[in-house]
Amino acid sequence: MEEKTNELLFKDIDADDEPQTNAVESLCMNCHENDLNRQVVKSDSASFTIPELEFESPAFSQKGELTTIEGLLGRAITALEQDQPVRRIMDLDNAVKIDDFVAQLTKCRDGNRKFTLHLDDSSGNSFIENPHAPKEDPQMTMVYYRRNAEQNAQLGLQPASQTEEKQEEEEAGMEPHGTRLTLRITDPLDLNRDLLKSETCEVYMPSLDFHIAAGTLGGRFTTLEGLLCNIKDQLKSLNPFGFGDSPAEFSAKMKTFITNLDKVINGEEMNVLITLDDPAGNSYIQNLYAPDPDPELEIVHYPRTKEQEDDLGISDMKTEGYEEDNQS
Repeated sequence: MEEKTNELLFKDIDADDEPQTNAVESLCMNCHENDLNRQVVKSDSASFTIPELEFESPAFSQKGELTTIEGLLGRAITALEQDQPVRRIMDLDNAVKIDDFVAQLTKCRDGNRKFTLHLDDSSGNSFIENPHAPKEDPQMTMVYYRRNAEQNAQLGLQPASQTEEKQEEEEAGMEPHGTRLTLRITDPLDLNRDLLKSETCEVYMPSLDFHIAAGTLGGRFTTLEGLLCNIKDQLKSLNPFGFGDSPAEFSAKMKTFITNLDKVINGEEMNVLITLDDPAGNSYIQNLYAPDPDPELEIVHYPRTKEQEDDLGISDMKTEGYEEDNQS
């Protein structure tokens, strides 16, 4: 490996630093030697684990920091080694076990062992650099999930019951088929089209080689321009490294994408396709030619796959036997 400086850039990140309202992040990636320089934002409320070593650094056990994967592991090694001199006198058996463990963790830090890094943050304020952005990272998985009551309490949040009721109402509605909406943007007026993107909807823009997964932006009723601006803001928040002192190639790639997206938002780039693919069938793009068919809008209804039904929880829904249950 190339020699690196030991100096890290640290930044305090508190758990109450603008926590995400509903969704939070769980980032998991398979790490190799050339991934150790990836920048990481780890907030106070984030835990990180290495399943192969059965290692966990619990949430709220360390201050938030801006570092690298190598730096994250180095800090964990330092913490484990801190009390080893005393432990070797007082508890030799455990000291030997910790020495063996530190040796394995050091192999990961030095790039001599492949491992999986799992960063789980209930505030949603942690990130792992994606050097492929705005494209998806083939080595990294990002999962959004809703906080439970215990996590809300740890963050000092008190979600209103109305929000939970609204969520239940939204999740109850489900069309019998999935819906795929593809719009060709041919006029700046298309940017004013009303648009409903449900939480289960994925967004594709082939000309920009862009895909955003379901759940990333949540459910939104907006305009096409509003959605594109939301995507731009989300990319900046999820990839803060692309706009600072990141490697030149990564920064240039992200800035080029944002420039091209701005051209679409400003109506300077036309003949662009955007697809909303919603397996729940609850998304919509306004037809400007209604009641006639819209020549620029293709609407396809399709049967859901077994995997999609599992993701939506349909497979677990009980659709028969309610009468028997009510009578019993």
